[in-house]
Amino acid sequence: MAQNVIMPKWGLTMKEGKVARWLKAEGQSVEKGEPLFEVETDKITNSVEAPDSGVLFQIVVPAGDVAPVLAVVGVIASAGEAPERVAAGAASAAGTAATPAAAPAAQPAGDGKDDSFVPAMPAARKLAKELGVRLSAVAGTGPKGNITVKDVQAAADAAAAGAGPAVNASPQAVEFAKKMGIDLSQVRGTGEGGKISKADILRAMNPAASG
Repeated sequence: MAQNVIMPKWGLTMKEGKVARWLKAEGQSVEKGEPLFEVETDKITNSVEAPDSGVLFQIVVPAGDVAPVLAVVGVIASAGEAPERVAAGAASAAGTAATPAAAPAAQPAGDGKDDSFVPAMPAARKLAKELGVRLSAVAGTGPKGNITVKDVQAAADAAAAGAGPAVNASPQAVEFAKKMGIDLSQVRGTGEGGKISKADILRAMNPAASG
């Protein structure tokens, strides 16, 4: 089964990272735990390990491009497997998009607009679904007004900043998230009513373990 390789989140303030270089090329075999690519942030440059063994099926975000945290940057597949390719260029376009003067905020659902008709990059549409952000309430900064991954992330961050204590999470999960520098708006809760638990945070930190 194909395994997505994501941009890691190192610390509370990290919003995006630059892929400094890939240590493997498409089609090359990779082993779980071996260095796969290097990420450059404002503070550090560090290598990211492969979340699974297999073949580097696709490099979604090429070296030199920027991607928001938790965005898909590559795909590892089993030998002979041919999964659906992630839309190339969607994540990298977010790295070059102009930053809006004010971060677009997510608005309550029920505005009457269908998200399927909103112009958005494929990767942005996927991230919006994962974070529960209504695309119809996000201002696009990409070409021809298309919504980018960065736009969706900004909307989710703005919504989280206004949510405060309203985040549906257990006290232990909130404390653990603060300690680990994890944004609870990026964690999907599996408890009653979608409540986030410590286990949900651990799964979000290590997607490979849950796959």
